[in-house]
Amino acid sequence: MPQVGRGVFNYLQDLLDDGEDRLAAFVNDESDDETFILDWDDTVFQATVAQASDDLAKKYYTYPKY
Repeated sequence: MPQVGRGVFNYLQDLLDDGEDRLAAFVNDESDDETFILDWDDTVFQATVAQASDDLAKKYYTYPKY
């Protein structure tokens, strides 16, 4: 079960990193999208959980500052 927790945090960080770039493009009218949505990909999430390790769990996640 700890592997699932590590996988959640690792995948969430990747999702938010990608979302931050897409949000900036959306806000600056550089995107053709009418709404901003974060896309959760369960296949990628399951793969991230499968390869989660103790080393990744010790990674420091920063809160974005604007």
